[in-house]
Amino acid sequence: MKNIWISISEFAELLAISERHARRKIQTDQTIRTKTIGSKGGNAGQSYRILLQSLPTELQDRYCAEHNIKLTVQQRMAYEEFPAYMRQKAEQKAQAVREYAKFSMDWRVQRKKGQMVPAFLERWNAEHPEFQIVTPKTLFDWKDFYEGQGILGLIDKRGLATKHVKLTETLMQDFLSL
Repeated sequence: MKNIWISISEFAELLAISERHARRKIQTDQTIRTKTIGSKGGNAGQSYRILLQSLPTELQDRYCAEHNIKLTVQQRMAYEEFPAYMRQKAEQKAQAVREYAKFSMDWRVQRKKGQMVPAFLERWNAEHPEFQIVTPKTLFDWKDFYEGQGILGLIDKRGLATKHVKLTETLMQDFLSL
């Protein structure tokens, strides 16, 4: 799936707000996934890009219509369209990734060498018994998904494309007779 990144000005235009307000919005709304692009030199500073797929569906549709882009169903799924239990689990994963980033910064500042990841996992698992992280690989996978696709990347999408099949009356009777 190809990610589509839009500029702040395009985002502001979609919402019919100023660029300044758009910058504030991306800083406060955690569901909007952003990345920064290096400065152009001088006083230009860094510029933001926003992942189109992290925006609500109506904004995605409007942008695609204006730019003649066709998204697949999987690309179009916006965060709020997923069931609450999937969003909650993704938010827990995002919290773990953010806390790991803070933990690793503190760890590096103190210049402690050794087992940083196992120390984080031990602390996390002690503080969150209901949401255990079993292996470092799991944590690093979540980190990669979060960095690449934002919170949408942390949603477990397995089983979303399956269709529910109803058993016919005959099959149900055969099953019950077993």
